[in-house]
Amino acid sequence: HTPIPFNFAQCTAGTKSQGHRFLAPGEISLENAQRYVETLQHAHVMVSAQARQDAIRSQLDQHAKALGGSWVQDDFLLGECTHLVEYPHVLPGNFKDDFLQLPEPVIIAVLRDHQRYFALRDPSGKLSAHYLQVVNTAKAPEEIQRGNDRVLQARLADAQFFFDEDRKTSLAVRASQLRTVTFQAKLGSIHDKCERLQALQAYLLEQHAPTHADAGQRAAQLCKADLASLMVGEFPELQGHMGYAYALHEGYEPQVAEAIRDHYLPQGASDRLPTEPVAITLACADRADTLVGCFGIGLSPTGSADPFALRRAILGLIRIAHDSGMDIDMRQLFTKAYALYAGRLERSEQDTLNALTEFMKNRLRAMHADTYATDATEACLASWEGHSLPDLKARIEAVHTLRQDSSFHALAELFKRAHNLTKQLPYDTAVGSDKLIETAEQALLQGLQHAQTETNTCIEKHDYPAALHALSQHLQAPIHQFFESIFVMVEDEALRQQRLHLLQQCVRLVHRIAHLEHLQGSPTS
Repeated sequence: HTPIPFNFAQCTAGTKSQGHRFLAPGEISLENAQRYVETLQHAHVMVSAQARQDAIRSQLDQHAKALGGSWVQDDFLLGECTHLVEYPHVLPGNFKDDFLQLPEPVIIAVLRDHQRYFALRDPSGKLSAHYLQVVNTAKAPEEIQRGNDRVLQARLADAQFFFDEDRKTSLAVRASQLRTVTFQAKLGSIHDKCERLQALQAYLLEQHAPTHADAGQRAAQLCKADLASLMVGEFPELQGHMGYAYALHEGYEPQVAEAIRDHYLPQGASDRLPTEPVAITLACADRADTLVGCFGIGLSPTGSADPFALRRAILGLIRIAHDSGMDIDMRQLFTKAYALYAGRLERSEQDTLNALTEFMKNRLRAMHADTYATDATEACLASWEGHSLPDLKARIEAVHTLRQDSSFHALAELFKRAHNLTKQLPYDTAVGSDKLIETAEQALLQGLQHAQTETNTCIEKHDYPAALHALSQHLQAPIHQFFESIFVMVEDEALRQQRLHLLQQCVRLVHRIAHLEHLQGSPTS
């Protein structure tokens, strides 16, 4: 067995390694590569990250059970601890019961973010005064526990101080302090943002939940106030959670407190969504304001650079708008948000909204990729102008389902042919039909009239399967016969223009639902 000669990270490949620095210090000779894992295992080093994680998880379960509770599941912390140790051991620890008076998120943040400890819950689901720590050695466990308990007690004492001091100043006062906290240099302060949020949320609540207007205004005014608190200054991840705790302490109604906390949701693809009207509308308003502001000054994401987390913001907005039950018009929401910046933005309203719509479409393509055929999604996005998300999904589902029918596929082929003939025409073409006297021409004219009446009614009801059925019923046979018996590109320019215009009218009607020419498998001419 000969080592492959190479260097990486100032290390040279060889047959020597090292074991655990406490439990098996010194060099180790490796007989061959096949025994690498086994040899290091004897030296108290678990090479496999999965094996280390499994060992940690098993020990967490055992210790939690011995303490009469369960550990707070945290995949990120579990992964972090896995890569901090070579030979994991889990030890229990304790802190004073008095600290359980702190809000749960505070205790968990101290344990998790400052100390990398796992919190425990008792059988009733409440946090207990025990915790579990992952260490890299089994030597002197009592000494390790005593030392870590002392450090944790000090951290919790600091948190208790912050909590007590913060409650001496009202959220309303802290909200006024946000005048000196910058949101973005060109977009003003956090206080400016909160004033825009009040107007934007009032607009949303007026449309979707008018009875919550007063609570919405209070929540929008106070939603960022805890950013000026000592606790959030020390633990930024507690933004919203502290506003919730302080709002309840001051006697605000629960829906206001919950909106302050939940308007930051979701913070990830699998995170829960806000559920109450005030929280839902505030979450949408917050993201819309950030997106419009950043896109309005040219701060759209480029490559992997996304300092304002705009991709996460648009994904959160899409999830909320789609799943909340509120059919929010996204284009109108962005238009209102743009107006509230009152001339502060550099890009025009049209450019900003168009860029945001395309940004949103890119996220929607990715979101629907696992559920619907890509070409069906693309066909519907081409017709979607950035308004209703449930409406978009209804279109995609209709096209995705009905395209399995052979007759629908034949209809798509016909419309693709019509699209290819007319796509170079001006979209506002207005041409008469006095020269259309052939039987096939008249049949298509009548079929188009019937289809327009029925299809438009279905579209107003968002009933896209019925709309597509109406197109098939009234247009498939006439347009097929038209192509069979009519030569479109005749030398008579007036007649040619009228025939093209008739086909264009058919295509326009189809485009109100989806651009069927995007569907794969249709002919190109």
